[in-house]
Amino acid sequence: MPTRKKSKEQERITQLIITYYCPRCELAFGRAEWSKPYCFYCKQGEGLIEQRREIASKEAIFQHLNATTDRMMENLLKAHTLTKEQWPEDAEREISALRLLASGETLKKKIRKLSVKGKRKSVK
Repeated sequence: MPTRKKSKEQERITQLIITYYCPRCELAFGRAEWSKPYCFYCKQGEGLIEQRREIASKEAIFQHLNATTDRMMENLLKAHTLTKEQWPEDAEREISALRLLASGETLKKKIRKLSVKGKRKSVK
């Protein structure tokens, strides 16, 4: 019995999330199994270490989203610290950094809220 060829849309449906570690950047990140592995930070695809494979469930996706927003907030705080050192000289940068921190925190809270909602729905 011949098998039907999958359409491009069917091939791109994510079944697995693969977590890679980039030793150059020291970052771990998730990619869909159909996506070529590359580090979004240093833009390199070679030398990445596969850490784990997991089914692309709501929980797994939110876990990766939460880790991403945590990393985003760490980077925004670092940027704010650098800006704060220059604050007397450049008040606009300080205000801009504070606005970015507030926006990042708002986004993080919204994602956490969605994550909790998703957990409640899957329990019922």
